[in-house]
Amino acid sequence: MSRDRLADDGDEPGAFLRRHPLAYAAYRINYLLENDRDISENDEVPFITAVFFPVVLVGYVVLARARGLAARLVGNDSRPSLGADGHLFIMSSQSGYRTETFLEVAGALRERDHDVLLLCSPAAETRQDEWEADGFATTSHRTLHGYLRLWRVLRNALYAAVLVYRLRKVAGIPLGRLSLCYNFLLLETVKRESVGELVSGDPRIHTFSPMPYVVAASEPDRTFVYQHGLQQPIAGRIMAAPFFAPLTYLLWGDPWRELFAEYAHPDSRMAVVGNPWHDQLARKGEQKGEATYDVLFVSGSHAAVDSDIEADFERLVEDVVGLCEREGYSLAIKLHPLESPAWFEERGWASYVTDFDDIDDALLSSRVSVTNGSTAFIESAVVGVPAIVADLWEYDLDALAPVTNVTFTNGPRVAPAIADALSGRRDDGDESRMPVRLGNATERIVDVVTE
Repeated sequence: MSRDRLADDGDEPGAFLRRHPLAYAAYRINYLLENDRDISENDEVPFITAVFFPVVLVGYVVLARARGLAARLVGNDSRPSLGADGHLFIMSSQSGYRTETFLEVAGALRERDHDVLLLCSPAAETRQDEWEADGFATTSHRTLHGYLRLWRVLRNALYAAVLVYRLRKVAGIPLGRLSLCYNFLLLETVKRESVGELVSGDPRIHTFSPMPYVVAASEPDRTFVYQHGLQQPIAGRIMAAPFFAPLTYLLWGDPWRELFAEYAHPDSRMAVVGNPWHDQLARKGEQKGEATYDVLFVSGSHAAVDSDIEADFERLVEDVVGLCEREGYSLAIKLHPLESPAWFEERGWASYVTDFDDIDDALLSSRVSVTNGSTAFIESAVVGVPAIVADLWEYDLDALAPVTNVTFTNGPRVAPAIADALSGRRDDGDESRMPVRLGNATERIVDVVTE
């Protein structure tokens, strides 16, 4: 799908979502299901897929409101505020590359006398005390829910129903999905309501995932979207880049500019700034010592969702294991956080599965890394460890080439590339470039968000 098509006023979903950005919550769910993709929120929000979810949500709001009133009665009014010079960072996880990036940028802004507030999702709440001890102001969605007005939540329940009904015709949502789409849209209206007064002063918003409540709560030119992961399109659209809203995208490097420019709104700004996390990794790479393992396989068997994909993935692992056993190379397999070792146990490869604290520790312990399509190949290139990328799922990652420290095989036969990398025979060429812009990323980001 072309960029012009996405921006065309004749594109009914785009025109509808520009007027009603909260409806993107329902549109996104329908789009993911239509393309056989998992919904991450299934494991994060209790009863989100149940028909009775609206009743559960209203009950939760009543309890949250009661808890908030009780706190204020004892003098604990913790409702924060931000003005136009303020910056709201949406802390949605505890992943190092996300939290460290935001903390670096937030700290630099604070040093320039900008107001900074960290808004913590349930996944990040456990670190609030730590961040407050470092001098950051924090709040949480849970705290903000204590200020919700029940009558407005009930009004939004009706509003969400009207939006889903209208979106059904525009986006072709099947009747069997209407209840699920309604649940996600209703939840988004609650999020939007809870941050309403917090963002009334029009602060700048920093996020990795511009969820609909973020787009609806702010002006597009004051929303900054940090690249995370490969973010490949699903059937023609990147669902984390709302195609109907002209946002500012803070990208890792020049190789990614065309990808985002094709799938984001044409009036979006593409700022190539790098990432503080990658700067940290590059410094670690300069200090790395002798490797423990010859080959690191960064796995992802949990993504082998059908027999053909699984067969290709198995051939990839066989090629890696076979080479290492023939040539006497030491091998470590790092599992994805969502992956079980059972897949490797069933095939007799469990002895290679190795525990690491994080991906950077794994890479710094290895001479060469191999992956199907994990973003680990970016980190590997940054720390100076040659990466081999099979790209079995055909993400067209080789479109990034030529990339320093990265070889794309476009298939499961990776043994020759591994052997070349271990022997030092690979040559990146004069036109090769790093996949990310390194050095002074924090300063570049601060310059962009304070213009």
